[in-house]
Amino acid sequence: MADTLVLLATAADGQRLRAQWPVVAALPPRLLVLRLPAAAHLPGTVPLDQADPPLTESEQLFAAAWAAQGHKSAPRPGDGADWDAPGFIPPG
Repeated sequence: MADTLVLLATAADGQRLRAQWPVVAALPPRLLVLRLPAAAHLPGTVPLDQADPPLTESEQLFAAAWAAQGHKSAPRPGDGADWDAPGFIPPG
């Protein structure tokens, strides 16, 4: 099983898919993250790049955050260093 972000064609498709598959996350009314078998084909969904109307700013942010999950951020200065390491000021 894999988590899959889907763009719904209609609200009725959303109701049908919610009844059929576990919902991991959602941004109503058009985006769902479903836990699906790897090869599942879902009628009633649309590729994100074919959204009509195009994705809203909120939907784009939701999709980007979902896509970025599990990706390690770039190293930052001081990562793993003690709070009082030379060159850094401890919080407080």
